[in-house]
Amino acid sequence: MKSWSIAEARANIADVFEAALNSPQKIERRESESVVVVAESVWNRIMSEYPSFADLVLNSPVEDEDLLQRRPAQIEPMPVNLRKPRGRTFRNKADPLGYDLADLDRAIRAMTADALSGRTKDAVQEELTAVRRQLRTRADD
Repeated sequence: MKSWSIAEARANIADVFEAALNSPQKIERRESESVVVVAESVWNRIMSEYPSFADLVLNSPVEDEDLLQRRPAQIEPMPVNLRKPRGRTFRNKADPLGYDLADLDRAIRAMTADALSGRTKDAVQEELTAVRRQLRTRADD
């Protein structure tokens, strides 16, 4: 088996490739494990000589009765104090102030103009009160 430094192999990759078709080629790198380049036909022959893990398991001499009997796992409810709280789900509802939310950019511009003019001040306060009431109710659960 011919040995090549990594610099030699890099500079002569075509030669390394051609030589590997005839015999294994060792490529060495300082302070690192060497690698061996072999032809695919050689690799396939080597791999076919060893059984796969599945073949080993399927051809194992162990019978079902040789294995220990296992009890099914006991399922117990999780203690309440260890359960993760579920996140809140918010559904898309019609805007309580009457804005058409299908075109969000247009709705935002209209909301901004109305807020700056003070036109929706009372409706906004009513909606904030309702939301605060709803949040307090959920926090009490």
